[in-house]
Amino acid sequence: MKRILLVTITLFAAVALTTGFSLFKKKTTGCIEGKCKNGRGIYVWEDGSSYSGEFKNSTMHGKGIYTWQNGQKYNGDYVNSQMHGRGIMTWPDGQKYEGEFMNNKMNGQGTMTFPDGRTYQGEFKDNVMEGKGTMTYPDGRKYVGQFQKNDFNGQGILYYPDGTKIEGKFINGILINE
Repeated sequence: MKRILLVTITLFAAVALTTGFSLFKKKTTGCIEGKCKNGRGIYVWEDGSSYSGEFKNSTMHGKGIYTWQNGQKYNGDYVNSQMHGRGIMTWPDGQKYEGEFMNNKMNGQGTMTFPDGRTYQGEFKDNVMEGKGTMTYPDGRKYVGQFQKNDFNGQGILYYPDGTKIEGKFINGILINE
C-alpha cells in the first residue's frame, strides 16, 4: 500500500514538473474568463491587447472596453467587433476623444481634448476633424467655423481673449481674406 502511494506521488510529481504545473496555470490568452461566445467575458490576444465586455456570436458586440498593449483604450459600443455608437478613446499621452464612432473610426459629433490643452468640439469624418467645429486654446483663443483635414479650412471666426475677432476664409489654418 505504501509502495503504491509512493509510486503515485512520484508519478504525479514527475508529470507536474515536466508540464510546468500546467494543470494549475491560469489561461493567459484567448477567452480567459466568462462567456466569449454569447454573454460577458474577457478575451486576451497574444500581443497583450484585451477586451472585456459583451459578446455575441463570438464577436465583440454591445458595451465593452478594448485595451491595446500600448495603453490606448476604447470604452463604448461595439457592433460585430467594430467600434460603432458612442464611446471614449484615450491615449497614453493624455489625448481623449468622446463621441460617435462608426466602422471603427471617429465619425459624427465628438469632443477631442489634446495633451497641450486644446479642445475641439464638432464633426469628425474617418478619424479627422471635418465639418463645423470649435477649437478652444488654453490661452483663451477660440476658432469657430469650418474644418478640413484637421485644420481651419473655409469660413470661420477667430476670437481672442481681449475681445478682438477676425472673420474670414482660412486655408490650412491661415487667414487668406477678411
